[in-house]
Amino acid sequence: MIVMDLEWNRGYDAKPVDEILQIGAVRVDGSGAIRDTFSVFIKPAIHKKFDRGARSLPDLESSRESDVTFPEAWGMFEAWRGDDDEFAFWGSGDFEAVRQNCAYYGLSFTEPAHVFDFQAAFSHALGEDRQQAALWRVVEYLGIPDTFTFHNALNDSVYTALVGMWLGDGARYLKPAPEKPGSRRDKFCSEVFPVTRGRRIGPFVSLEACLDSKAARITPCPICERTTWARQWHSTDGTRFYATSSCPDHGKFIIRLTFDPKSRCARAAVPAIDASAIYEYRRISKRGETHVCASLKGSGQKRRYYRRKTPAKC
Repeated sequence: MIVMDLEWNRGYDAKPVDEILQIGAVRVDGSGAIRDTFSVFIKPAIHKKFDRGARSLPDLESSRESDVTFPEAWGMFEAWRGDDDEFAFWGSGDFEAVRQNCAYYGLSFTEPAHVFDFQAAFSHALGEDRQQAALWRVVEYLGIPDTFTFHNALNDSVYTALVGMWLGDGARYLKPAPEKPGSRRDKFCSEVFPVTRGRRIGPFVSLEACLDSKAARITPCPICERTTWARQWHSTDGTRFYATSSCPDHGKFIIRLTFDPKSRCARAAVPAIDASAIYEYRRISKRGETHVCASLKGSGQKRRYYRRKTPAKC
């Protein structure tokens, strides 16, 4: 089995690619013991700027100084991988990033026979299917010595492999219990819809005015054009914001808003619903700051209703 981890950069432009900056992997045997390792840093070539998560990587300079392109790095990894057809990740975002980068560069990608999500398996083993714990918290919980720095792809692969050893071979195949049936508006849309370019709105007097505006919050359902509202925004950098809106018939959609402080204008878009978009939204909503829209903040002022007076009868 190959236990793999990636470090990547989302960037601030409109290119929907999580650019991989480092590939790290370990090969484990049937008992879960590590038998071989792989690591390569990749020179950034897609996005001009780094997002907040990429800027905080401890080995970002190694990627900046690297001369290895992604096609070269992927060829090196495929040669190292050999015919191993079982992959494991911590979460689902990295596997989607592999698909994105291979598609962007037109590279072939042989799908492995089995792909395991050790993060979901660990949550299921603890009976907390809806809680997705961070890798460093699980390492601390299991008492694994934190010898290596986190957010290095090779180091995180080692930690993930050690968690996999704790899970055991049988636990890897366990699937979370299906969710109880509920309102469709609480689930992300499963239908394919046309993705259009972002619409420009503004200018606004301030960022808060933009986030609270109807132009930013009202988004028609991309399938039936029913009016939907964003209720709160999440962001980690103060320029790119994420929210969700719900259609009773087609489920939840993700709204992405990019604010330009110079022009005080913004661009709003509804990206395609895939595992990468859902993962990014959940990551931002958990780690970022939340802006609750003005009408939901509860200022204490109650709306007054006046009953129309009827003319007195003579």
